[in-house]
Amino acid sequence: MKDIEQFRKDLFSKSLKDFSTPPHLLDHSIANKRERYEVGRSEIPLPALVEFLFKMLLGFPAYGPAEKLRWEILFQFQNIPCAFALEKSGLHLYISCNARRTAEETNQLKKEIVRKVQKAIRQVEKILRPFSEEQLAQNNVTIDNHSHRLKERYEYFRLKATETAYPVDIRSQGLAGVLNNQVKNKKTLLFNSVAMLDAYFSYLEHLFVLLAPLRLDDFKIVDFIFNKKLTDKFDLLFKLKENKKAKGYHDKLLKIKEEFRNYFAHGNFEKKGASLYIHLPHIGAIPAQLSKAGNNPHFEFFPINNETFENICIFIDDFNSWLSSSASGVANEIQIIGSGLSMPCDKKSILEMKEAIKTPESLEAYLRHESEMCDKHDNMDY
Repeated sequence: MKDIEQFRKDLFSKSLKDFSTPPHLLDHSIANKRERYEVGRSEIPLPALVEFLFKMLLGFPAYGPAEKLRWEILFQFQNIPCAFALEKSGLHLYISCNARRTAEETNQLKKEIVRKVQKAIRQVEKILRPFSEEQLAQNNVTIDNHSHRLKERYEYFRLKATETAYPVDIRSQGLAGVLNNQVKNKKTLLFNSVAMLDAYFSYLEHLFVLLAPLRLDDFKIVDFIFNKKLTDKFDLLFKLKENKKAKGYHDKLLKIKEEFRNYFAHGNFEKKGASLYIHLPHIGAIPAQLSKAGNNPHFEFFPINNETFENICIFIDDFNSWLSSSASGVANEIQIIGSGLSMPCDKKSILEMKEAIKTPESLEAYLRHESEMCDKHDNMDY
């Protein structure tokens, strides 16, 4: 506590020495008597830190929430009544009007206030870093749910690849035109298919991270995200030794990932020198895999053809259907993720979600309530 008190004194004596609490509560009905300035994300990226600084650390008077307003904090700067307000349209700074002050002077005042608050926030972040690390270690975090956006990227490139795999009739263009278009279509199919797979495995990684808090009792979210490979995540979530169906999906996905996605993601190099050529004396360069290279899909100039693409898509659809079915054991968890809600990882929130997925009725009620609260918060409909 002494450290916090000293920190407050340091703020008021240095970066916030021109700031003070208002001598009395200001009348909020006189908004037309205040100049309103937008404070962009490039100036103050996290408005929450303004609230934390003035309201929580310094005890300045605050209002809200109200209609389209999350909070408003009153203060004086050089004895001039001001306020920061987080509104639906963003963070704004209000400065009381003064007929003797020019517009340019008021604008300079705004810049000076923002500059000093920026400096104070940098000081606040220094004392928050240990707390942030502690929160991460204790799983007291929320994971932003990007599953819909990542799946949309996969579906976008899949559609592009599908259009190439089944092109319009080009026979009227003559033999040269047909041959040129065939090569062009094969190339385009390959590029879109690789982009599709890259997007799908990105989506799958994200999905597994969102599943982890609901499926695993003893885990660290940072370790799970950054230190566990896809195989590790798959095994932790589905117990591959005990679940033959999950093991089958895992093995096939891993094969697709290694043969197509990883090859292109790693600069067209495969594991253990498989993409290299050895020098055979008096003959020349030949594949290091020797005759096994003939079984490698990349031995072909276009490793993904129409049939390969179709088979990959059929398999992915089958795997996605299994994940959403009761057979996977995660159907209800997938439903929560599919709602688009962010995933809190703290113990209290996880217990609430685990209780909610016990019955279809409780799950529906939970999703309805959380979605309404989320919409209310996002739209500031207080």
